[in-house]
Amino acid sequence: HHRIRRIRRGSRVVETIAGNTKFAYMGDFNAGGHMDGFGLATKFDNPRGIAWSPDNSIIVADEANNVIRRIDIESGETTTIAGLNLHRPGFNDGHGRMAWFVDVTPLAVDSKGNIYVASFLAEHRIRRIDPTGEVKHFCGRVPHREIA
Repeated sequence: HHRIRRIRRGSRVVETIAGNTKFAYMGDFNAGGHMDGFGLATKFDNPRGIAWSPDNSIIVADEANNVIRRIDIESGETTTIAGLNLHRPGFNDGHGRMAWFVDVTPLAVDSKGNIYVASFLAEHRIRRIDPTGEVKHFCGRVPHREIA
């Protein structure tokens, strides 16, 4: 449903912390979108992978937008940290929004804040986003040509 939700420890209360489907209803399903911002004013499109970062934020692989997002738990702000939402996927490495992704799904964050993003359907490789926002090939197949 294009939202990030949590259940507080020791509670049965489900709380939406980011994302909404307001004004995005299309036929028989709620459509997603891409919008950074605060809390429920943000939009996601098929958020799939999620990991906890050592800086106390949540990292989200926003699959259909082909971007990686960060949710600051303290402020509630969601920002796109890597990938360019063009609805046209690509394979380019680069800094932050200059990098392109395809079908980002699983991800992990190490103790130094490096984010590892797997993109299996089209890329068959793992890329690393360092704490400065630089996206580089980490392992796996490198495509024969980059899409630019």
